[in-house]
Amino acid sequence: MIEKIKWGSRPVCPFCGSDKHSIIPKELRYHCNKCNSSYSVITNTVFNKTKCDLQKWLFAIQQVVDSNGKIGIRELSREINVNKNTAQRIVTQINLGMKTDREFLLDILNSNF
Repeated sequence: MIEKIKWGSRPVCPFCGSDKHSIIPKELRYHCNKCNSSYSVITNTVFNKTKCDLQKWLFAIQQVVDSNGKIGIRELSREINVNKNTAQRIVTQINLGMKTDREFLLDILNSNF
């Protein structure tokens, strides 16, 4: 679902913009045949390098949007069952994403993921 929102019909390398790629199925990644980098759908998004389940991220995004960015970190950490440092990183990333890629985040929320 995130792939369709981010790329439409065909994955595009976030580093060089090429749509020529090979699939790395065991890693759920793509290999760019032009610049030789590997990437996934979450590369260069707020989800980049996360180890937290995307469902927790989606819940957190909804909470941040509903609270206009003024959500309590400790409350969120309890609700998504992560420590307060992880909750703080998630909220920071979401707030940054709302400034740089708001449409992408709102499209994810509206997609009934």
